[in-house]
Amino acid sequence: MGRNDATGPEPDVAIRLFQWRDWYAMWRLHAHHLAEGGICAEGGICAEGGICVDSSLQGPPDLTLPYDETNPNYPEMDMERIDEAYLAGRGGFWMAWVDEEPVGHIGGQDTGAFVELRRMYVRLEFRRRGIGSMLVQTLIEHCTERQVPAIELWTAEDGPGRLLYERFGFRRIALPPGGARADYEGRDEIRMRLDQASRTTAAQTTAAQTTAARKPAF
Repeated sequence: MGRNDATGPEPDVAIRLFQWRDWYAMWRLHAHHLAEGGICAEGGICAEGGICVDSSLQGPPDLTLPYDETNPNYPEMDMERIDEAYLAGRGGFWMAWVDEEPVGHIGGQDTGAFVELRRMYVRLEFRRRGIGSMLVQTLIEHCTERQVPAIELWTAEDGPGRLLYERFGFRRIALPPGGARADYEGRDEIRMRLDQASRTTAAQTTAAQTTAARKPAF
């Protein structure tokens, strides 16, 4: 997914923070993601390209539903409640657009101690054009500006996402309480972390050394 592995001309990509007017476009994009795994939304309708889109998602979400453990669908409600899951605290949710068509997204959920990278996805036909890298870079820069100490995530142990994250400095860490888990394709997942504090300290040290080297000697 690096910018140097592009198989054709680089698209004109825009990375934008989610706004409510993007609601239906986001769910159409999510439907693409599910369709790539052979999954169709319950009660869905077929849209162009054979993509199945849940017909109930043509309007804004019902914000009166509780977004907590009292709701049995809580673990999977993050995209329905982007306001609380991603847009609160130091988090964020971004979408990638090519010619105003949604082609990817990424979320950062503020847990208090760190930001959890979630919902990283780029449509199959737009991969290997650097879009995934742009999304990850956007999240990292956002967290750096807000002095988030670390970013953590789950990713398939043998998937392409691991290589992408490693290029940005993420490293595998011990599993948290609860142990291992698998992605929707059943592949074993690993836990990875980007220590923002170390990166900031290293950058500050490099900047200080550069400044010192530029000072004239008397």
